[in-house]
Amino acid sequence: MDTVIRKKYFIQKVWFLVFGVSIGIVCLMLGVIIAFVALRGVQVLSWEFLTSMPRRGMTEGGILPAIVGTFYLVVGAIVVSMPLGILSAVYLHEYARQSFFLRALRVSIQCL
Repeated sequence: MDTVIRKKYFIQKVWFLVFGVSIGIVCLMLGVIIAFVALRGVQVLSWEFLTSMPRRGMTEGGILPAIVGTFYLVVGAIVVSMPLGILSAVYLHEYARQSFFLRALRVSIQCL
């Protein structure tokens, strides 16, 4: 019995090591990509680039419309999703009858 536990413990340690090395490689690659983009982007980043309109068929100029569009998109998503999320939570907690669907939904919400 003792050898079975030791074997399981050893296998667990091996897999933790494998997953740890995998996570380390992914984090390293992400760091390389972020550093590459940051070092190349710092040279171009300026106040004019952030606040001016694009020119020459969007090959020159700034990114103001993209920034404003992203802001509108985020605000719109919040305006739509926040009331739906709050109303859904109130309904599920206060009014919904206990069922398999409700239990599965709660497990899914907890996973999110």
